Amino acid sequence: MSDYFNFYPHVPIDLPQIHGPFNMRVEFPLFDNRDRILLTIANLISEKPDTLSILLDLDYVLMIGDSVKFDQVESWIENAHSELNSYFKATVTDKCNAILGRILECH
Repeated sequence: MSDYFNFYPHVPIDLPQIHGPFNMRVEFPLFDNRDRILLTIANLISEKPDTLSILLDLDYVLMIGDSVKFDQVESWIENAHSELNSYFKATVTDKCNAILGRILECH
């Protein structure tokens, strides 16, 4: 997984390196805990034999209700998008990014 992701479960060397399903989530507080990014990585049941399917999920959450006024919503969304892009870029390796780029070019 380290070839494709900078964020993945680390299994100590003293434990078996082959394991079953996993699900890992980290929450990052932003702007004095007003916002939060939830970063999750997990395996999925693969449709193809001998293939590992991975779910990488990034969510941006407003934690303090009414802290963003109606006239600030557009700015908040733009900021959330920017933060999510930064976290995504930090999470995937260049090798993964190259594969994702090829997939997007095909669609």
